[in-house]
Amino acid sequence: MKRGGVIYLLILSVGVCRAAASKEKTEVTILGYSFLPVTDGQGTIRINSFGNTWVNPSRLGFSIGGVGHVAEFGNYLSINNGRVERTGDSGWGWSVVSPLAIEGGTATSTVQRQDALQISFTHTVRDNGGGLVDWFVTAEFTNLSDGELDVCYFPYIDYDLFETQFNDTATYSAVDNDFVSPAVRVRKLGREEVFVFVDLDGSSTEWRVREWSPSPSDPLLSGQSCITLDDMVTPFGPGDFTSAHKFPLALAAVEAVTIDLQLGRFQ
Repeated sequence: MKRGGVIYLLILSVGVCRAAASKEKTEVTILGYSFLPVTDGQGTIRINSFGNTWVNPSRLGFSIGGVGHVAEFGNYLSINNGRVERTGDSGWGWSVVSPLAIEGGTATSTVQRQDALQISFTHTVRDNGGGLVDWFVTAEFTNLSDGELDVCYFPYIDYDLFETQFNDTATYSAVDNDFVSPAVRVRKLGREEVFVFVDLDGSSTEWRVREWSPSPSDPLLSGQSCITLDDMVTPFGPGDFTSAHKFPLALAAVEAVTIDLQLGRFQ
């Protein structure tokens, strides 16, 4: 988690639109819900302006060589201990400041919730060869108000490796040997490939790894307040894997804080 100074409100203007037009791709609707592919080599993610992946039975939210591995990546949060919501949820005042724009293997967008919170997303896909593909996510949270804003941020991943929800296994380490920060490693039973979900800054305070369950039986997805994650002991599985990190952010007026994550196939 990185703290920055004052971030001025981005205003969508003719100049911004012309800049976006120079990118390789720009989202076709200002509403922000269209999903576009971001590709480098064999690796592809499909995301929208709100930083969330395509939720589809094909698991093509993240794919390598056309083989899907992610059922959902979602940005969930609670503001001032209110209900947990996903960025872009209808009826809660979400809007798009800068629609999704893609240049090479990087996509950027900025969204806003009412007049209080702005989030700028950067997603980058990097093909390292040999089937190894990194997926980096940066989320910058800016308090637009003149008072403190408490945000609980829950990045959530539902890996369904090799296009099936069955037989995924996982382990969590607070200080991973390779990343030296909190990391979840996920594998398919009987296979050697390793996929990851890493808090690169080491600023998360809680985590969870658990079997997928639909809302409302999953408290993270059912609209409760800033919940406590269970820090469940791993190893997990085999089963239908999901995971989340928790980042409590106390944002002073006009303060910005950045969260950095890494996903994808690491080994």
